[in-house]
Amino acid sequence: MSMNRRDFLARSGQLTLGIGALALLPGKTARAQANADVKNAELVTVTQQSAVLTWESENPTEGIVSYGLSENGLDYQVVDPAGPTRFHRVEIQGLEPGQTVFYDIQANGESAEPNEYSPGSFTTLTPPKGTHLFTFATITDMHVGLMSAGAVGGISSFVPVECPLDDPTCWQVGNQAVIDAINKTASDFTLVKGDLSHEYQQGQFEQARSFLEQLKSPYYVVRGNHDRIGDQPEDYFKKVFGLEATHYAFSHKGVRFVVLDSSNLETGIQEVSQEQWVWLEQQIETLGDEKLILVLHHAVTEEASIIFTLFTEDQQRLFSMLKYENNLIGILSGHSHRNIVTHQPELDEVPCIETSSTVHYPGGYNLYHVYTGGFMQTYHKIGGNDWRIWEEAGRAMYKGDAQKILFGSLADRNFSYRFKKSIPEPEPDETGTGCGCQTASDSGSLALGAAALAAGKLIGGSS
Repeated sequence: MSMNRRDFLARSGQLTLGIGALALLPGKTARAQANADVKNAELVTVTQQSAVLTWESENPTEGIVSYGLSENGLDYQVVDPAGPTRFHRVEIQGLEPGQTVFYDIQANGESAEPNEYSPGSFTTLTPPKGTHLFTFATITDMHVGLMSAGAVGGISSFVPVECPLDDPTCWQVGNQAVIDAINKTASDFTLVKGDLSHEYQQGQFEQARSFLEQLKSPYYVVRGNHDRIGDQPEDYFKKVFGLEATHYAFSHKGVRFVVLDSSNLETGIQEVSQEQWVWLEQQIETLGDEKLILVLHHAVTEEASIIFTLFTEDQQRLFSMLKYENNLIGILSGHSHRNIVTHQPELDEVPCIETSSTVHYPGGYNLYHVYTGGFMQTYHKIGGNDWRIWEEAGRAMYKGDAQKILFGSLADRNFSYRFKKSIPEPEPDETGTGCGCQTASDSGSLALGAAALAAGKLIGGSS
């Protein structure tokens, strides 16, 4: 199937991408940045206690972010720890849940105007009620071996962008940075949501495994369309990762993760085998009190682009099986290389989540913080000078629309989702103090937290 760029954007829901971010700044309209020393400013991550901003400049400059609790009260500053540089990353820390913070990016004494992706304010996430049970990470579309990015099958008008790095090259830099970053988190395990290889070759699977084996916690792989057998003599994906079957399930602290193989073994097109449908029904019937997270490479909703989602017959069969399944709390996919959350009426308000590739702009990984009453998703973009060079080049993908298509709105990347029915609270441990995890609060402070005061420099005084 071929379609032009406008059709692609319309069908993928990206013509109006970013409205959620604009809504965070009442009374203001996104404007072009007047400060030439600040370009591609993005409010990347918002958690319950922090926020991360990135931007670029033509020449090395010192990066400063002023922030506070009102638009006219930006009383604190954070300076980019990298010093004068072209590629900036600043983190505001020590905030309170549910707190609205205003900020201003500055370079060479001038401020950057707010824009669609850096609106000038944000509200920190409020975690779900209950006890924090565990955290897991997801990555997707490692595409080991990929040397250019931005070509979409059937869309001839999209010219790929070539990797500007030699040794290590882009796919090596991106994937290694993601592994190193996840190892600094407290994640219990990592889900790898397909397309580990670019050309389904044994050597590429082995290289992907060499990255993943550096993780300090377990990982679980999902077959993607680029991980098919194709014309290879055997199923190298299955062989290299030692899988008895490419559909499987595992349980962790009250949640069952059910992994499907949604790729035709010869062509890679979206297809779920009859064997898996029978098996999935058995998994659903035996859930008991466990929550269900479904994991597969392809998207599932009608709202998702027809390029990336299951075909109608498989969609309807899946919706029929899950329609009255109150234990379903999320469906996790890759494939589209974009950050977006869609919904399906039959699945009520359950988030169906697609996330960006590790191998090109915007890069990164996601963390899921699971509580007895829900979960929070936070998105984390990787850094490093080599990666930022590739990130900057990658913005030219899709005729310059990579940011609109792939980055997603702030609410697509970072959000809190509450379960209709909570997971039972864990039994107290031997000390009688419970699991030792955090208990969430619904209320945020009306003032900046003490940690923020310590992290940020008070303008005109000391903190």
